[in-house]
Amino acid sequence: MEDRITISKSELERLVAIEIAKQAFPRTRHDFSGVMINDLDVLKVNEQHPVIKEKLKHTYTTSIGNNIHYRELRGFGRHDKSIFSRNRHVIGYDQWSHTKVYTTDVHQTLRKLSVQVMGGTIMKDLASDELDFALDVYEDFKRLFLEKYNQRLSSEEMTED
Repeated sequence: MEDRITISKSELERLVAIEIAKQAFPRTRHDFSGVMINDLDVLKVNEQHPVIKEKLKHTYTTSIGNNIHYRELRGFGRHDKSIFSRNRHVIGYDQWSHTKVYTTDVHQTLRKLSVQVMGGTIMKDLASDELDFALDVYEDFKRLFLEKYNQRLSSEEMTED
């Protein structure tokens, strides 16, 4: 047997109005978009190192199999907002550059690690206060990543000399 509850029409209207108002409130966006690492963060670090910046500035090609001299492609395909790689990575058929990892890759790694610090696997696993803490953790990881990346580029430039 079901329990029956009787309420007045005015009480029902009040409850419906409360629920509608909850949906109408502007929701605060709680995600990593405000703290995420972006191209400008990496560009600032890359610009501090002229040798690295010059290598990232170009996509190179071989002169075999095409009619374009390799110097003609200098300036083509700028990667100066990407993470520097000492090794050259192939792009397409006969082009290469000193980059393989982009800021979106770093962002995804830092985001996953920040959520996992809280014991979750996705953002929906976290309560509001846990998400706030995860955002702080993300900022700490981001700062550490940029510091270590800067140190690495400094050591790379020293070995170039």
